Amino acid sequence: MGTSVDPQLYARSFFDVYDDWYHDLDDPRVMVDALRLQSGQGAFVVELGSGTGRLSTPLHDAGFRVVALDASADMLASAPSGPSPVAGDMAVLPLATACADAVLVAYNTFFNLASRAQQLVCFREIARVVKATGVVAIEAFVADVDDTAAFGVTIRAHPSRPDARLAIVTGPDAHDPDVIIGSHVELAATTTCRPWRLTYQSPSELDQCAGAAGLALRNRDGDWTGNTFDATGHRHVSWYEKA
Repeated sequence: MGTSVDPQLYARSFFDVYDDWYHDLDDPRVMVDALRLQSGQGAFVVELGSGTGRLSTPLHDAGFRVVALDASADMLASAPSGPSPVAGDMAVLPLATACADAVLVAYNTFFNLASRAQQLVCFREIARVVKATGVVAIEAFVADVDDTAAFGVTIRAHPSRPDARLAIVTGPDAHDPDVIIGSHVELAATTTCRPWRLTYQSPSELDQCAGAAGLALRNRDGDWTGNTFDATGHRHVSWYEKA
């Protein structure tokens, strides 16, 4: 019997702390400049997994027309006004064919899909809604071998509480070799566990999946500033276009 997957696990785990923990993840203006360079000022951008608007709001404020799609109605409700909010599934986009100049999937959001089969469906939906001249941006991490081979624990300072520490537990899913599971455990007077799961694909595997959906890699950068991608690094921003 297969293991059921909660599609809103990440949102449920991090909704109440998302803005406090990730508001300074990076400068959204750098991402805005990158989208402007790739798709043009005022382009129609669809962000998948927009959350509380960390990126969709700066895009709107910079003059882009933005649809912000997320599976979590709570996250959408907490986002600032401006972008057009859409509660929906990334693998079943409620959008017209060839409507978007750009599709943005940032900060590992693509890996929140439950399986590689769903990721392929999502890529096909992205290929359907993006224009022939459009662009697709996928931002994701590059896993260390240890992330997918054995469990490990790292202890860090807490992102927002000086009286606490954060233990991050990661390791392979016993039921699916493509999945990395983990939890952010807040260690303080009380302990809070925030579980998550990611269906991982390496950059080359993402390229194959995108190719099967009719998309081709335009270029791959190491970050939103356009730094050269390093295969031994830990992050990439991959730009795709219609094949």
